[in-house]
Amino acid sequence: SVRNFFRSEWGEKLKKCEVYRELPFLYKTPRGEISGQIDLACKTPEGSWIVLDYKTSRVATPEEIESAASKYRLQILLYGLAFRDIGGIHPEKGLLYFSAPNRFWMLDMTERALAGAREKTFKMVEAIALAKERLRHREGCPNGRILRHGA
Repeated sequence: SVRNFFRSEWGEKLKKCEVYRELPFLYKTPRGEISGQIDLACKTPEGSWIVLDYKTSRVATPEEIESAASKYRLQILLYGLAFRDIGGIHPEKGLLYFSAPNRFWMLDMTERALAGAREKTFKMVEAIALAKERLRHREGCPNGRILRHGA
């Protein structure tokens, strides 16, 4: 819940930040565009930036959190990449907040991590652009549409 979020260690830290919520973006690649929305970006009192994504996945154990976070790693890196490439601000950290257990998972947004995310994202968009069949999101995928270049 929102109450639990703001009672957590990171929630307390975010209360002191300059906060921006629900930031839409359109990230351009050589073969197409990806639309998305960053749940929250904040500037700390020290001047560093954090991007955060809320997750409602029901996870309990540290192993389940780590497993779920690994599935969202590229997504949070893409948010950091978009924030940097579009907004000109390099976020220091990416956070996933799992609401069911009220737990956070943190990732350092290093240049190496962002470069790897850019390469993987560009390859994925290239594969989509070359696909001969209509693509569909995997079953149960809550994400938005994939835009083809020139579509």
